[in-house]
Amino acid sequence: MDRPALVPLLGWQQLLLAALAGFLAAAAPWAAGLGLVLLLWFIIGSRAAPLRHRVALAVAAVAVFGLGWAWSFHTEQARQAEAAAAPAWVEQGPKVRLRGRIAEAVTRPGRRLRIVLDDLERIHQDGSAEAMPGALRWTWLDPPVIPAEGARIVATLRLRPLHGLANQPGGDGYEQYWRSRGVLYTAFSVGDKAEAMLLSRGDALWEARLAVREKVFRHLIARGAPWTWAPAADTWQSQDGAAVSPGGAMAAALLLGERYFLDAGSMTLMKRADLAHSVALSGLHVACMALIGAGLAFLAGWLWPGIYLRVPRARLAALLACVLALVYVWLGGGSPSLVRAAVMFIFFGILLWMGRRSVIIDGLFLALAVICFTTPELTGDLRLVLSAASVAGIACVVPFLPGPKPSGDGSPKPRWRRWVDRSWRYLLGFLLVTLAVHLATLPLRVWYFGNLPLNPLANIIWLPLLGGLIMPVLVLGLALAALPWSWGAAQYAAAHVLGFGATLLDGMAAGLRWLDGHGFFGTVVTLRPTWPSWVGWWLLLVLALLWLERRRSGRDHLPRGWQALACVGVALMVAPPALAGIQAMRSEAVSLTILDVGQGQSVLVEGPGGVRALVDGGGFRSDFFDAGEDVVSPYLTRNRLPRLAYAVVSHGHTDHLKGLLFPLRLYDVGAFVRNSEPVAAQEEREELAAILARRKLPVRVAFAGDSLPLAEGLSFEVVHPSPEFEAGELNDSSLVLRLVWRGHPLALLPGDIEAKAVRAILDSGRDITAEVLIAPHHGGASSVNMEFYRAVGPRIAVASAGYLNQWRLPSMKLRSAMQKLDIPLIVTSSHGAVRMTWQAPGRDPAVQAARE
Repeated sequence: MDRPALVPLLGWQQLLLAALAGFLAAAAPWAAGLGLVLLLWFIIGSRAAPLRHRVALAVAAVAVFGLGWAWSFHTEQARQAEAAAAPAWVEQGPKVRLRGRIAEAVTRPGRRLRIVLDDLERIHQDGSAEAMPGALRWTWLDPPVIPAEGARIVATLRLRPLHGLANQPGGDGYEQYWRSRGVLYTAFSVGDKAEAMLLSRGDALWEARLAVREKVFRHLIARGAPWTWAPAADTWQSQDGAAVSPGGAMAAALLLGERYFLDAGSMTLMKRADLAHSVALSGLHVACMALIGAGLAFLAGWLWPGIYLRVPRARLAALLACVLALVYVWLGGGSPSLVRAAVMFIFFGILLWMGRRSVIIDGLFLALAVICFTTPELTGDLRLVLSAASVAGIACVVPFLPGPKPSGDGSPKPRWRRWVDRSWRYLLGFLLVTLAVHLATLPLRVWYFGNLPLNPLANIIWLPLLGGLIMPVLVLGLALAALPWSWGAAQYAAAHVLGFGATLLDGMAAGLRWLDGHGFFGTVVTLRPTWPSWVGWWLLLVLALLWLERRRSGRDHLPRGWQALACVGVALMVAPPALAGIQAMRSEAVSLTILDVGQGQSVLVEGPGGVRALVDGGGFRSDFFDAGEDVVSPYLTRNRLPRLAYAVVSHGHTDHLKGLLFPLRLYDVGAFVRNSEPVAAQEEREELAAILARRKLPVRVAFAGDSLPLAEGLSFEVVHPSPEFEAGELNDSSLVLRLVWRGHPLALLPGDIEAKAVRAILDSGRDITAEVLIAPHHGGASSVNMEFYRAVGPRIAVASAGYLNQWRLPSMKLRSAMQKLDIPLIVTSSHGAVRMTWQAPGRDPAVQAARE
């Protein structure tokens, strides 16, 4: 059977793939095992080497895979042991005086600073110090200073154990990622309330970087927001109320990776335009350095033509670009994505200097080998995987890029025609490269981000302007600003050059806003396929490239082995979502899932035939974290299409409504159900009205006595409020829904009702019995009523509450009441998402919790 060989991968490169699969085995054993099987298929089936060599390579690949698996398993066990070592007093949430070393200081959008502190010590009142295990992730809003990495700092903070939102077995990506870095605690502070004080200077390179960065900010950010230098702290600090233009904030992000001044609106706009990657230091910036290096090499040859006799232009460009890439890594603060991109590019340059013509794949594998064997815990890091997939996609499409074509009669083309042909080739090549990157990263983008922006034109226009015009201007301004202050003319020029670059970005941002206002930036939410679909997608891409290569060489016949492997790829890609859809359509069960959305509430009901209804969506006041997009939607779209029969909001408070706006905006929703009271927050009220007007969704205002049919025999009965009820408080106007299946009451969903509404429900005499009770108002004391609980008669109660929330919900009063009535209480903050499934009316439900 004729099987393809991997596009020519050397033996050590295939062994590296086996090691990478082994590193992933502890977290995803089935995915890693399938990857190993496919790798062995390619190794054994290749006819490029004798059979004994292929067998030996296959045996070595299995051995390397086993070593990687053993290492990942050992590392996972060590992480779990370390996670259990956090002091018990941390859960009490006291404010403590801490001392530590700044291992990371990264500015974030919205005037936030993320600091990772290690070498932690707790300072007691008597001045003694107690060493603490693990590291701290500290978010500092409006910090008075931006400290340097390596400096020691002391601050007063309220620690919390690291805890994510668990809606899938094993927790979530946030928790896993930070635990892999040894972080056991989190903290949040605003301004000078942390009482922070620097105890020492940072690393010398970081201090030098801060000095250069301070000069840039004086010229760049001062266009809209003056900054002052604090000699005592040897760092820069902002004035209160500073306002920065979008272009100035974007220039700081593009040039130095400082996203401190980017607001939520700008980040949302960039995300909808599929340009968020351009304001993070990454391979794009290293590629810009490569272009600048090529430009400098051309300029050097123009000024001194003889230099090409000593160093060919391609080698000179590679040398200059590598130097610029290293300088940029330093200026960018050594961000992981920038370091990875620079390592890859340096290997590209080394191979090019050695005369290798095909450098992308070899450079990629060399960089992966260095990165993964020096820091193997980063193997599964999303940024590394995205970078590797993007570069692999580019490497695969490079052989198919259009080249120059001679004229028909063999005579030289006119100069203008050569420029036109060259411009067309560059544009077509850019389109093909962009397409290759998008195809290579598509499964990752869908899985981790949950939606696909449909706006390729933004990248086609934005990225060439960024790389060909904006970045060279900003880099020139940076170089001028780095000169001594005594060079007044240089600083004057730096201010104008940086200002010019920021002005151009202001214009480009205005263009994006105009396009967005006219509906150019559409977004589609898709189902999120699981890892078998990823493998199938990438397998089909590899086979498609190999088939194109065969066609280019005049061989149209597709070998049977390829046909079989293509069928395997299609089956892997299509089968999981298809089986999930068929299973849902054929299911006769009813399930109720109380999602873990922190201090909020969101409940998913699934019925026979795959019908689904979402009651509330959680929600936070943060402008940078959307519970609907980042928590609820990923759960709903796991191998399922984004469809809802009903989207119901119990009442208009942020912790119930805000997370529902994302599904309302982008899902296929049958009807929107609400109470008669207005939405509390003006911004959410206006956004909800705009969504309903644009999508023309059916809206139903429900009252007691109404019924919301879901499937045959399955419906919501509306228990409260009645039309004549006067709530007084928005909580008491919450819709109270009773899930009934063929006359059997499954669950009562009472929203945030408090004492007045509870009394009204009891006085109404309505039947409110149910097997499952979702605790009213997240288990608050104001909703506790023994008569109400006896009337419901639940076998299980569930409270949706945030981990160590400031209100200490669910309250001790509720816990005591549940204990007296012998009703088990499950809390999402401890157990994660809770799913209950009834196979038939009257049968006991199967209960599953994400953290068990």
